[in-house]
Amino acid sequence: MAKIDHFKLNATSGVIKLTGHSNIVDEEYDMRAKVMPAVGDAVPAATAIAGGGLIGLGVWLVDETLFKGKLIDSIVGDILEFEYKITGPWDDPIIK
Repeated sequence: MAKIDHFKLNATSGVIKLTGHSNIVDEEYDMRAKVMPAVGDAVPAATAIAGGGLIGLGVWLVDETLFKGKLIDSIVGDILEFEYKITGPWDDPIIK
């Protein structure tokens, strides 16, 4: 049995975090995955969150100036986080 506590894969397209275990003898998964796509350009997200138009642009400018873009990225990142359960055999995993 291989236990995975905190596996984190950083890529330009996003971040994947895995926890759970893999049964090496039976070749089966029992894992959870959190997938957080990269936010990329936060202007559309800021506009949507702030209600559109110049307000969204203002929120984005403040975030970029004062927080280096991290405030909106964290808010949008929480909204865009997906969770999956991975079970079953290695050659035909079930992802829900």
